[in-house]
Amino acid sequence: MEVTVKRTKISRLNYIKLILKKVSFSPLLFKKELQKGLQECTTEQLVILKRWCLKHFASLYSHIILQVFRSVETRLLLS
Repeated sequence: MEVTVKRTKISRLNYIKLILKKVSFSPLLFKKELQKGLQECTTEQLVILKRWCLKHFASLYSHIILQVFRSVETRLLLS
């Protein structure tokens, strides 16, 4: 899936990364946008995004990142 941002098509994954960078000033917004962004990701995209999040935001939000991805991974295992 592609998303149009300012007349430029970017991948869903890059769009999620863009949003996370923009809201990284707020733990609550970061968590909310991460949860929202993961809803339509494929398994491959989840792995890529988790690595990217930990690389860029581990010093600020490692607990949030791990919590959100743990809940998504649990949901995938149950379905």
